Amino acid sequence: MDILLLAMPDAANNFHRIIKVPNLGLCSIAAHLTDHEVRIVDLVLVHTNIRSWLKNFLAGFHPSLIGISSMSFQYTSALEVMSICREVAPGARIVLGGYHASLAYAQLAEGNSAPFDFLVRGEGEQAVSALVEALEGSRDFDSVPGLSWLSNGAFIHNPTGELLNVQHLPLPDRDPRVLDHFTYFTRKMDCV
Repeated sequence: MDILLLAMPDAANNFHRIIKVPNLGLCSIAAHLTDHEVRIVDLVLVHTNIRSWLKNFLAGFHPSLIGISSMSFQYTSALEVMSICREVAPGARIVLGGYHASLAYAQLAEGNSAPFDFLVRGEGEQAVSALVEALEGSRDFDSVPGLSWLSNGAFIHNPTGELLNVQHLPLPDRDPRVLDHFTYFTRKMDCV
C-alpha cells in the first residue's frame, strides 16, 4: 500500500524562523510499515504555498492512506491539509493522529461530517500498522488499538493500546522523508 504521512507546518511561537524540527513520530510509524511504500512530508519545511506543493506532490505519488499528525494548535492547518488531500486524492482514506486526536477525539467525531475517515488515539506505531492490515482485509477495525472508525453513521472508539516499550521498537526510519533540510538557525539538525 502507498502511504503518505504528513506533519503540519505550524511551529509554536513561530519557532520555524529559528528551528525547523522534524516529526520523529512519523519516522517511528514508518519503521513499522516496512512492507509498504511510505513517504513522509514534514510541512514545516514547506510552510507556505502548501496547496500548490501538495498538489504537485500528489500528482506523482498516489497514496491509498494519508496520515495526518496534528497538535491542537495545528488543527486549523490540519483541516486545510485534509481538504487539499480530499480534493487532489479523493480515493485516499485519511487518518488523523497526534495529540489533538488523542485529547479531543469525542468532539472531533461528533456529527457526520468529519474531514477524516479514522482517528488514531495514543501511540500510532502499532495502531497505524494494524489499521493498514484492516484496510487490506487481514483484520477487523474493531481489533485496532486506539482507533476511532465510522460504523453505521457514528464513530466507534476502540480501547487505547498499551504504552509501548521503547526498547522493543525499531529505530525510526528516516529514509521515507521527502524533505530533509531541518535546521537550527543555519545549521543542519535532526532529532534522536
